[in-house]
Amino acid sequence: EDIELNREIAQAILEETGFEVESAPDGTDAVDMVRKSEEFYYDAILMDVQM
Repeated sequence: EDIELNREIAQAILEETGFEVESAPDGTDAVDMVRKSEEFYYDAILMDVQM
């Protein structure tokens, strides 16, 4: 999510329900995080699709 407030709200909701959350300010950074992580490190990746 590119909009910081939306990202913070989504993160808070997910953490309140027990999820461990890592976030990125944009899609490029998110892809970099995945590429640098171990295989199967992430169980789910949420990204916005509206540019």
